[in-house]
Amino acid sequence: MFKKLADKCIPDYEIESFDNITDNFLNTLKNKGIKAIFLDVDGTITTHYGIKITEEAKQFLIHAKNKGFTLAYITNCDSNRSEIVSQKFGEYVDDNIFWPGKYSNSIWTDWLLNIQNRKPFRQAYLNAAEKLGINIKHCAIIGDQYSTDILGAKRAGIRYTIKINNNLSSNEPKKKRFQRKFENEVYKNLLKYTDKRPENI
Repeated sequence: MFKKLADKCIPDYEIESFDNITDNFLNTLKNKGIKAIFLDVDGTITTHYGIKITEEAKQFLIHAKNKGFTLAYITNCDSNRSEIVSQKFGEYVDDNIFWPGKYSNSIWTDWLLNIQNRKPFRQAYLNAAEKLGINIKHCAIIGDQYSTDILGAKRAGIRYTIKINNNLSSNEPKKKRFQRKFENEVYKNLLKYTDKRPENI
């Protein structure tokens, strides 16, 4: 059981910054059939609840789009936050935004339905791929959390997962910092149950 979970949480690649993603790496993804790249928002392209995209992320999005990749955001933000993200960062992607859940202002029955469309549930990714008209096997993802971005993507069958450790978490709320610290400790323990390790780009 632990080995299976460990294999699902370990990314294929790990990077410290979007600057680590080279032109050669993007060419490799294209040659392996990757057509779309999904991106997390908070902690990946911006600070937690930030409204300004990092320069490194901006340059990556522009370059990846010019290389012919279809780009889209997948975030667990509530609807209000997602609207802000869409307005601020929508110009850099092909489809403005996917926000898998809006349960913060939904009635209970809606919450039960929407929670299944949030990361790490696979439906968040499957819905996004279907909306773009791209097979999930031809998608990659970049995100900052093992327990949502990476786990959910692997459960959905996304071919390449990229974990970014770009130190954008300094402005996170205390609760989020605790969650991240706990997640990292769980991840370290899961490594004991598998020989799989992420590659560095």
